[in-house]
Amino acid sequence: MADLIAMGVVMAGSYAGLKFGPSLAKGIKLGAGKARVQLRVLKGKIVEIKTLIPKKTLELRLPKPEPKQGGLQLPDKADAATTPHVVEADNATVADGQTGRTSEIVSLEVKRPKALDQSADEFEAASNLPAQQELYDAAKGVVERQNALAARVLKKVGLPLKAEPGLKRNKFSEFVEEVAFKVRKIGRPVGAMPDIVRGRFNPKDPKDVGRIVKALLDEVGSRRQYKEPAERCGVPNGYRRYHVIVTDEATGILFEWQIGTEATTKLYEKPGIEPGKVKTKKSKFDLHLEYDVFAKLQEPGTKLSEATRLEYQALAKDLGIPEFRRRLYEFSARTGMEEIPPAELNAQIDAFLREATEILARLVDKKGPKFVEDML
Repeated sequence: MADLIAMGVVMAGSYAGLKFGPSLAKGIKLGAGKARVQLRVLKGKIVEIKTLIPKKTLELRLPKPEPKQGGLQLPDKADAATTPHVVEADNATVADGQTGRTSEIVSLEVKRPKALDQSADEFEAASNLPAQQELYDAAKGVVERQNALAARVLKKVGLPLKAEPGLKRNKFSEFVEEVAFKVRKIGRPVGAMPDIVRGRFNPKDPKDVGRIVKALLDEVGSRRQYKEPAERCGVPNGYRRYHVIVTDEATGILFEWQIGTEATTKLYEKPGIEPGKVKTKKSKFDLHLEYDVFAKLQEPGTKLSEATRLEYQALAKDLGIPEFRRRLYEFSARTGMEEIPPAELNAQIDAFLREATEILARLVDKKGPKFVEDML
């Protein structure tokens, strides 16, 4: 049961009691409610917890542990390790129909990290270290469960890919800093941040993107948000990447899966834009700078005054940003719909990076580096 303890469960004999937060299942109140759930156990670890019908008691059936040190030991048969086990409330034990082995009931209490309900300032406070650590540890557990989910998805579609889900930042101090920064940027509590934990599926063949999306949606069911490729600058599918945001039912933490081609990822994530006088932790920017800075000039937010909006749009036009973004998204759409020869792909990406460097340098000359820094 070592994996249960790692999830923050205090064991009492063979039982543990856990509370569901309000975002984990409808009608279940923090500190009081419980529900029937399914556990998926793989190689001795709980890799998925699925909420079923809310009930007065929360009961899960796991394969009976062998008398061996080192945590939960599963039967040798693979189906016993991968099949969820669910029991009725009035049964103490029940035979597993597939393996003939006896399973035992384990009651779990699933904990929502305190930090999910905090603002950026509350989360970042020096006195909030326990909640920061709790979120960091819980997020690492989400990574393990999403990694197992990815393995099932890729097995279903028959692709030898590595999804490699991970934290927003791996180092604790950087994790706290990045979460606070992003939460402050979106102006909502920590629990609304969609990519505290995140992962990518990057198949080479564009046809495999849709297959992965379908398999992923089938696996996660209703506990997700789904965004299809977006139109950008009047280009249909300009940003050809699917987003599936999954709610981890053991913690309430959101996990963002992005699904797009290997070429699309390379286009946006290859570094090469020189920052010049702009202060940044990065040695070079990638083409996400288009979204972080250039788009805010061409399409300024409605919270700005009309005069400022008109000023930004005029500046964008003077710098050639609308034309640059249109060509970028036309090529971006191609990377998601066809396999582009490597030489052409690399040459085009390098050309966009050089052009973006020139635009950024001219912007800094006109408005100063802090103007750009405040947008990042």
